[in-house]
This record gives sequence, C-alpha cells and structure tokens, in this order.
Amino acid sequence: MTQAILPILIVLACGALPAAWGLRVWAATVVVVLWRYAVTPDTPLQNQGPFDGTVAVLFAGIFILVSLGVGARAFWALANGGSLHMKPPANSSLYRTDCLIAAFSGLVAGTVLTLLVASGLRGMAGGLNLHLAVSAIAAMAAIVAIRLPGRTRPMAATTLATLACLTLAGGTLYPGLILAKAQIIQPDAPRCLRTPEGIAPTTDQLRLLTLPRAQPRRPNLVLTIVTDRGPQDFRWSYRSFAFRTYDSYNGGACPAP
Repeated sequence: MTQAILPILIVLACGALPAAWGLRVWAATVVVVLWRYAVTPDTPLQNQGPFDGTVAVLFAGIFILVSLGVGARAFWALANGGSLHMKPPANSSLYRTDCLIAAFSGLVAGTVLTLLVASGLRGMAGGLNLHLAVSAIAAMAAIVAIRLPGRTRPMAATTLATLACLTLAGGTLYPGLILAKAQIIQPDAPRCLRTPEGIAPTTDQLRLLTLPRAQPRRPNLVLTIVTDRGPQDFRWSYRSFAFRTYDSYNGGACPAP
C-alpha cells in the first residue's frame, strides 16, 4: 500500500515547487514511477540473474543525476541572492546542465512512450513493416524537434530518438532475444512456445510492437517445458527480458507434434 501511495505523494510535493522547475521535477518523478511499476524485476531476488537489475540501475543513475542537477540549480539561484524562479544565463554552465537534465528526461520519456505504443499496438498485424514505419516517423520527428527553442529541444529530440531506436531494436532483435531466452531453460528438455490461442507464434508475433494480446490466465507468450514431473510453464516478462515461472496457465500441455 505504501509503495502504491509513494508516487502520488511525490507528485503532490512537486506541485508545491515553482512552475519553472516543472521539467526537472517531472524527470525525477517519472523515473521513480517507472522504476517502481515498469522496470523493477517481477521475480524474487533469490531467483534473479546477474543482469535482471540492469535497467533499474540505469534509471537509478538517471534519477541521481537529475537530483544533483536540481540541487545545483537551487544552490546557484540562492547563492546569487535570487529566488528559485531565477533562470541561468544562456550558454552558462548551469544552462548546459539544464539541457543535459532535459536530455535525460527525454530518455526516460522515450522509454515510457515506447512502452505505451507497444501496449496500444499489441496484437496488431504489420510485423517488421510496422516497426520500421513507427521508427521512421519518430526519427523524422526527432529531426524536426532539433529546431525547437531552448531546453525543449534536447528533451523532445531525445524522447523521439529513443522511441525510434527502441522500436527499431524491438522489431529486429526482439525475436532472437525471446528464442534465445527460451532455449537456455533446461536446454535438453522438449519444449513449445505458444500464443494465448495455444499455437506456435510467428516471427512477427515475437516483435516488440506486435506481440500477441494476453488473455485471462494466458499471457502473450508462454513457454512450456516437458519434464519428468510434468509440464512447467513460463511467461515472457518484458521487465526482466526473460521467461519467468507461471503457475496459472490453463492451456494444458504442449500439442502433439
């Protein structure tokens, strides 16, 4: 309960700060929320691999850098006898720090935007062509964003560039990643990878934006390993980029070859 309320309290506390601080406050807040709900591995610590926390470490580093930037800005404003509403002069070191914070904010925003796009397009047709189209549109928008004024430019450009890169990687590298992760679990045992409909996925159904849409008790991708003790089911977890034990699957054993 406390973990669910914490992001809400952070947002309310941010509302008490000057409006000019919105960009930096938003960056710090969204990192906390994303870390809590999107990138925290959903597997007990004792069952995690050495790289399960890599993404969480990345966002923790971004949060620390944003926090240091906010502190530096506050110190500069107060040391110069001004208020927290003061803006640093253009081309000053603090202004460049603000631009760096904006770029980090764009990295977080681009990751969130990619997750939202993937969630919205889940189950759609299009495969690689859809990924290429989304990536190209985001890349062209990033080029246009470079012409924006001030600190909006690094944030908008980084957001769209991150969306373009992650979408392209999700369309080209994601299928191989899923298949490789499926093979390392008890590699000598028979197995089958299935969609919620109980059939083997196509290559396009293994891409980031076009993964199958989950159904009740049937995740978008389920890996079933045939063992001496019976079938063991695993679901694909985008948060830890691996298959995780899933005990609620109701699709039965692997179909006969």
